Amino acid sequence: TNEQGNASFLVNLAGGAVAFFANFIIARRVGPEVLGAVGLINLWLLYAGLIRPGLVSAAFREMLHLGGSGRPEKALHVQNVAFTYEGALLAVTVLALVLGGRRYDDPLLRLGMALGAAAFVARSLSRFQETIQWAGHRFELIAQANLITRLLTPLLSILGAYLWGGYGLLLAPIIPALAVVYFYHRQAPPSGFKPTGRAQILTGRTVETVGRRAKY
Repeated sequence: TNEQGNASFLVNLAGGAVAFFANFIIARRVGPEVLGAVGLINLWLLYAGLIRPGLVSAAFREMLHLGGSGRPEKALHVQNVAFTYEGALLAVTVLALVLGGRRYDDPLLRLGMALGAAAFVARSLSRFQETIQWAGHRFELIAQANLITRLLTPLLSILGAYLWGGYGLLLAPIIPALAVVYFYHRQAPPSGFKPTGRAQILTGRTVETVGRRAKY
């Protein structure tokens, strides 16, 4: 609707303005060397995001179709399968990030990779929750959660840069992501998520169905 679009626009505008000034303040505080190290870690996180199989995004489309056709139990099953598989891949990705950090001698890069892995987990959990809300058409909750992220992240980044330098910059995204997860937990209906065992997955061939949709 127009109201939802206007709310989203205002949230993005406010978040962009705060982030612009925050980046300027942070750059003056920590300097180019620290920013370069943080940028390298963020590049690792970008690559980690690119290897996602897209099951959650594909499941979202499938959940919309199933929910709209009056099959909520099947939609819940698709959700659980997608989240279980992406959760398993998430654990492998986090391990790879932590081990990748061990190849660096710089303490900021070594510990920073572990902090980046923690941020990757927090953001993934937030993304999983957001997918559920999109499927449930809870647009007002999504706008509120986006506002939390867009305002808290730059403010905490400034605070972290002043208190702990590069480590603070890497810690900053974790708190808003977890705050959003908690917000959805308190404000949204229960997701009904339960890890789906191998036997359940193989019966019904849900992964094959979701996997095919992930290609499109």
